[in-house]
Amino acid sequence: MGRLGRWWRSKGHGIHSPLAFRLVTGVLRDHGCVWYGYGRLCGDYERMLFRVACEFDPRCVTVPEGTRLTPPEREAFRAARSTVRFSKSLPGHEAEPFIFLAADPETLALPRRGVVFVRRCSGRSLLGPEDRGICLTDGRMALLVMRPDLTPQTFEVNFS
Repeated sequence: MGRLGRWWRSKGHGIHSPLAFRLVTGVLRDHGCVWYGYGRLCGDYERMLFRVACEFDPRCVTVPEGTRLTPPEREAFRAARSTVRFSKSLPGHEAEPFIFLAADPETLALPRRGVVFVRRCSGRSLLGPEDRGICLTDGRMALLVMRPDLTPQTFEVNFS
């Protein structure tokens, strides 16, 4: 799908999943509204990450070995929840973990339930044949919402 198709999907057209529609139109797309945490953030990427963190409200963000959060990325999570913790391994008690990855999850198995944000992806769908969830990607970044009750769907959208 080209730029025109991503633009069309970014407005919510052709997205029939209520969850994906809400994420695309209400979270990923910046409507020009000023959120309470924007004063602490320096750019569009950090503001989008802040909106994602506000939507999913993670108590702990898993940052696997080999991935490093930049200070603005940490600030985006802290602006959304001041008590957020950062961990290198998945906590066993979290029902829906939030995982932040620097690149495509080559070695990490996707959780059965949870949220995965990929800073740099190859542009392909990150959902495997066994995965159940929604993948929103712009070809550079990806947001995956993994839940057993979702059908596997990939939507190419703009993240701004």
